[in-house]
Amino acid sequence: MHEAKYEFTTCDSQAKRSAIFYWPPEKGCKNSPPEPITELDCSLPCEKGEKLDLDILQNKSICQKCPVNTFSTGGSLIISNEYANWNSLPEEFNNFCAYIEENPETRRLEWVVNGECEPFRAVHSNQLFETGSSKGELNTMFDFSIFVNIEVAGKVSFEYKADTAGGINGVFSFYMDVYEGIKFNDPEKNGKWQKFVMDLEPGYHELNWVYYKYNGEKYKKFGASIKSIEVTGISNNAKECKPCPFGVSEEGSERCILCKENKFEEAEKNGEIACKACPEGKISLPGSMSPASCLPKPPCMISDIQTTYGDCTEGQRDVTYAWNENKYCDETAEGSINLPENGKQTCIVCPAGTFVSGEECKKCDYGEYSEGADSQSCKECPAGSYTPFILDFSEIEDLGEYLEVRCMSHSVTDQCGFATGWTVADKSIISGNNYGQNFTLELALETYIADKG
Repeated sequence: MHEAKYEFTTCDSQAKRSAIFYWPPEKGCKNSPPEPITELDCSLPCEKGEKLDLDILQNKSICQKCPVNTFSTGGSLIISNEYANWNSLPEEFNNFCAYIEENPETRRLEWVVNGECEPFRAVHSNQLFETGSSKGELNTMFDFSIFVNIEVAGKVSFEYKADTAGGINGVFSFYMDVYEGIKFNDPEKNGKWQKFVMDLEPGYHELNWVYYKYNGEKYKKFGASIKSIEVTGISNNAKECKPCPFGVSEEGSERCILCKENKFEEAEKNGEIACKACPEGKISLPGSMSPASCLPKPPCMISDIQTTYGDCTEGQRDVTYAWNENKYCDETAEGSINLPENGKQTCIVCPAGTFVSGEECKKCDYGEYSEGADSQSCKECPAGSYTPFILDFSEIEDLGEYLEVRCMSHSVTDQCGFATGWTVADKSIISGNNYGQNFTLELALETYIADKG
């Protein structure tokens, strides 16, 4: 029997399934395969990183950990940036685009399906699923759906963002069967990532995502993106462990990961893929695929130094310098800078629009102004004049309350190099270094614009 293979049936109304045996074609066996094993319990839950297996001797189902460099998502359908599998949608997915155009023969407006338009497609190294372009100048629609058989009560969840002008121009909708689960057209959340979750009862369901917009010249770039979709309840366990499409995994893994910084992928003698360390004195970026990715450490730059300022005391404060916690530069390399000596310096001079209050700078109120420097107070504006509120970033020592930094990885792991994004160095804002491919570093300034600027 050990040469026979088997497959599990779906669960019946009594929450039972069977294991059906068959001979592999290459065996050329002509005798009948073993009899099926029936009455197997469907309630056995296998975790992510495990698969449903069979104990032939005891005629019962068991959970088995996935071997090295394979993975399972349990009984879930997961398509996401973490798995980088938007380019391999299940066959059950239906995906189309349509736009309204005048029929030259009838002079009537008609929907053109899958004409000169691009439906949702995988972008950013298969990390996102985005709407494409469309020829139409009028209404345009992008639609994709999937039919799922939910065996046990589950959920559908997804992360999305969409451009909208409000009303019916730029509407992102999700339907479960004929029920509308979400209708997004809120301009205040325009282009911001959001998450939606909806319960799914056992049975067959159609899950449908639709983006609808007016495609005039001003809105050509409007679109929608989906980062991840997870459907649970398709089964309470996985029936197979899938080989890693990229990277490596340990035994019992729910996903595969790329090698971390200063390591690279290489096949062992037994064919297994492993992450190996770069030679001494060399570094590599996350996701490196070969020994050639290990390069000599670069010269140290100002971005490799962390500056810390102490509190002001009698107009003076301590300034200390240290290499970044993750130091990947060579201070002996040609062109490298030296670590500055610690010392003291005069406290920061208050910029225009602020005044000295004790040992800190405070902002002037509306209708007041100051020239900064050592101003001890703010002055009122003369009658008939006003002061526009201006944010002036110079001599920067910290990001403060207005600036927000983000590092977004379009990689299969949420690694953002050796730092979190933009940082302050030498009284300016720099993007840092040592970032790999497919990273986006954002520096955001969120403020209210009171006057036309």
